[in-house]
Amino acid sequence: MGRGRRAGSVQLNEVANVFSVAAGGVVIMGASYAFWEYSIARWLRERRSIQHLKDALDRGVDRGRRTVMQLMRKLSLMEQQRLDAEFRSRRIQPSVAVDPHSGRARAILFQHRDRRTRDDAISDDEADAVIGGEA
Repeated sequence: MGRGRRAGSVQLNEVANVFSVAAGGVVIMGASYAFWEYSIARWLRERRSIQHLKDALDRGVDRGRRTVMQLMRKLSLMEQQRLDAEFRSRRIQPSVAVDPHSGRARAILFQHRDRRTRDDAISDDEADAVIGGEA
């Protein structure tokens, strides 16, 4: 009878070891998913932003500049995801539309950066054309 208990406890130890290995596998899978979401998905969002802004620049309307709201609507992402992708990328150039009366910023505009883009300020008419397209 004493021997049966030992055999049973050995079996329980083996089961506990199997569960321990399975739990380790779940942790590794969770870490892999977190890596995917953080790095790969982030890179994909940035690529989508760059491609959208490049297409807008190629169409030639309002120098391809877009507001955060326009990008959120077109690319179906939240504001923080958009801003993160746009400000991290070297291929996206941010600029500010300034209200001429108050001197304050009216909107942040983003544009694909290449040889056709300029770093100059935009005029009120250009800002109105881009911002007016949000409604």
